[in-house]
Amino acid sequence: MSFILVILGSVLLPSLLLVGQEAKLPSPIDPNTPIMQEESPVAHDCKEGDWALWETPAVKSLLSDYDFGGWFPLSCKAMDAAWLPTARVIRVHGAVGLDDYREITLLRASPHARVWLIPIEKGMVGYPDTPSDPHHLAAFNDLLTTARLKLTDQNIFEVSNLYQFIVGMAMRANPRPPATLKDAFSVNDIAGQIEHKDRSVDFTHREPYGDNWSSEYMVWEFRYSTLGDSARLIDVERKTLTQCHASE
Repeated sequence: MSFILVILGSVLLPSLLLVGQEAKLPSPIDPNTPIMQEESPVAHDCKEGDWALWETPAVKSLLSDYDFGGWFPLSCKAMDAAWLPTARVIRVHGAVGLDDYREITLLRASPHARVWLIPIEKGMVGYPDTPSDPHHLAAFNDLLTTARLKLTDQNIFEVSNLYQFIVGMAMRANPRPPATLKDAFSVNDIAGQIEHKDRSVDFTHREPYGDNWSSEYMVWEFRYSTLGDSARLIDVERKTLTQCHASE
């Protein structure tokens, strides 16, 4: 079992001592060392190809099945997955009347694959237990299976953030990220922790901002199975920072 701390998208690894070579003491860490920022996936306005998914007969049928008919989208955001270029993932927001909103996510692994609908908001109410809903996990795993994706320490943040986008809770970028290690440690701004196990990988990260409703800091905990030809997301929890510390 091993742990890796990811600070603001950068991975800090311990120095390796090669067998047969003279052991050297590690160089002291300079607190003024700049942090190399890595871009996370960013949602963009839907393009023509994204809107085409909304117009498919499969989506019209799903809207009826989920009782989401009778409304028109006011906005549409899409997120691309570099590890699955054939996928379409869009989040559509609209309104029927005053304080009567609709928001869903539609995803499809490839042009001829099944279309999944993730309900996010209807009226003024969000759906409970959205992050851990088995239906949402199955939809996301359809993407991972199609891509035959193997998780790495470099792509696990991007993969997890796509799931957050799908369930309507994409991680937002910090407009004033710490520039050096000293700045980062001063606010304990650790973006994520990766824990490797024999048959799974756990990824934990703290949202840089508080919850939209409660303003409490929130922590996401992802567990991926690494058995088989591709990774599978088997469990997701979103809890307050206080709850996270209480369970330690």
